[in-house]
Amino acid sequence: VINRAQESIKYLDLIVDRVRQQLQQNNINMKFNALLILQEVFETLAQRLSRENIQFIIDIPHTEKTFYVSGDPLRLSQVLTILINNAIDAYSRGPVGKLRKIELLAGFENDSLLVSVVDYGPGVSKKIRSNLFKPLASSKKNGLGIGLFIARQIIETHFRGSLELGHSQQYTEFKIILPREKK
Repeated sequence: VINRAQESIKYLDLIVDRVRQQLQQNNINMKFNALLILQEVFETLAQRLSRENIQFIIDIPHTEKTFYVSGDPLRLSQVLTILINNAIDAYSRGPVGKLRKIELLAGFENDSLLVSVVDYGPGVSKKIRSNLFKPLASSKKNGLGIGLFIARQIIETHFRGSLELGHSQQYTEFKIILPREKK
């Protein structure tokens, strides 16, 4: 219990510091390695995933060690955290005993980074799909319905990319496409 409390405090301190930094420097726009952010988010959420008994797989191709994008690394971290936390929450609504696995997958296409967050929970109903990225639309009992709205806004306006829901019925996949920073 003490270890969990310390982990939570450390995580909250990190979030508070990042938000404070974001407020002070309103619009950080820098060139950063997006692949490192994927790894950082994985490390930040690994203990929660373990506690929830969810297998987490991160698959970043080893062909490239860097993929630079322009923007605020905190904002990319926020988007990934929203998507992964939503996947974790989906398992609490799904049937017990079903495969509990989340995958963070990265790949390259043309001059873009493709990032997918995949879970095998109960899925997204047709009714929810049509309003998924709208504010105040939530399938969670106590959800605010702003997470996916904010995530899409960040990806589209801040990174000039896209965030979409995949079409599979066997799993839920959110796809992020980020353009490479021009040299």
